[in-house]
Amino acid sequence: MAQIGTSILVITALAIGTAPSGAEAYTSFLNGQQYLDLSPDERTNYVMGLSDMMQRMSEAAMSAPEKAFMARFANCTSGMNGTRLREFVDTYMAENSSYGQYAMASNFRAAINTKCPK
Repeated sequence: MAQIGTSILVITALAIGTAPSGAEAYTSFLNGQQYLDLSPDERTNYVMGLSDMMQRMSEAAMSAPEKAFMARFANCTSGMNGTRLREFVDTYMAENSSYGQYAMASNFRAAINTKCPK
């Protein structure tokens, strides 16, 4: 349970910390449209934060399906730098523009689920 609370704190910090200087900070989770409104550098920082969070979560005890997902995530993204990871997520978002209303954490996971081989 503490791991989940820490994850929520990390995502909230990312949502608040990615606002450009002089712009109004987001005070809740970013949805897909808010993510797309960020600059490329801000989107890169955001997806790297999500990736770091997921890697930390993989250290926690989890079910067999979650372990399989995390292994697929690691295999799919381990060779990606921040820019490539952002492009990976941006491509998913461009192909699924109706997902702009959903939380980016969900969209990030959906990108992994649909674009990474099983």
